[in-house]
Amino acid sequence: MINNENIMYMYCNVLGQTEPEKILDIGLFYRQIGGVSRTILNSDVPNKCFITGIDLENSKNYGVYNTIYDEIIRTEDIAGLSDAEYDLAVFLDKKIKGLERKNLFDFVKSNCKCIFAYETDDVYLQNWENKRKLNVNNVTGILAWR
Repeated sequence: MINNENIMYMYCNVLGQTEPEKILDIGLFYRQIGGVSRTILNSDVPNKCFITGIDLENSKNYGVYNTIYDEIIRTEDIAGLSDAEYDLAVFLDKKIKGLERKNLFDFVKSNCKCIFAYETDDVYLQNWENKRKLNVNNVTGILAWR
């Protein structure tokens, strides 16, 4: 579970700056922070914002997550999103490694205008046109956009 308020603070600022209408949440970040609504640190994700969650663990979809996500898919179903265009991808999950992680970042590059991830994922963001490191209290994330 993510309980680092610095990551949550950066995420809220990214939301405010990008004002996304469609979010791709790889790893179900909201579930990891214990969210039961579209509110995080007193910041709201507008109801008009469509959020697709990619469940990396293929766990049971509890009804409470329907208050957050408009749809939840499994990793193996990601190819069905190939025609989708997302404003923001959130990739704050460290469980997926290696080639599978690289493939998810490649998918994001093709289908998302920007991504918010951990600084350690900069290696997967080398071919993005623009990048900015975000730092709050020695916790660093990265925002990349095309």
